[in-house]
Amino acid sequence: MQSTAVDLLITGFGPFLNIEDNPSSYLAENSGLPFRILPVTFAGVESFLAECQGTPPRRLLMLGVAAGRAKFTPELFGWNLIGDTADAAGVTQPGLIEPDGPFFRESTLWSKTQLIQLVLGGTTGLSGSPGHYLCNYALYRALGTLPGTKVGFLHVPGDQHMTREEMHQRFQTVLKELN
Repeated sequence: MQSTAVDLLITGFGPFLNIEDNPSSYLAENSGLPFRILPVTFAGVESFLAECQGTPPRRLLMLGVAAGRAKFTPELFGWNLIGDTADAAGVTQPGLIEPDGPFFRESTLWSKTQLIQLVLGGTTGLSGSPGHYLCNYALYRALGTLPGTKVGFLHVPGDQHMTREEMHQRFQTVLKELN
């Protein structure tokens, strides 16, 4: 992390399961903005969030791949529930993410106007379910750990649904809408 707060920090995830070249890391690396690539592990997410607490970014846009989705999908909520799929280190944490935490946390990065523009413009769809894996975990924990930071999560499609060039163009549209 840098010693001074950044305005917008982008994260992507590294390889996991059968995704060796994660499109979320490609988009983060090519965003033209400060970025971090996180390992697909619970410990990696926690380490990143602990690091951010020292000098939190003003805004945090986390990216992850939802290989079965054909569109970019901003997540509206992070749910306090995780499934039993192991992370890239073989760790599972099924059940509640935070036993005393709220059932959900609402994303704070997107305004309603921004979401409407992205959906009506055809750049994204919408999602009310970030899944029950590490993307949901990262969103839920970031929203709870970095209360002064506007946090959002964007799922990107798998390579079978969109070329990297098209992903990059759509992602640039998302970034313009955030400014």
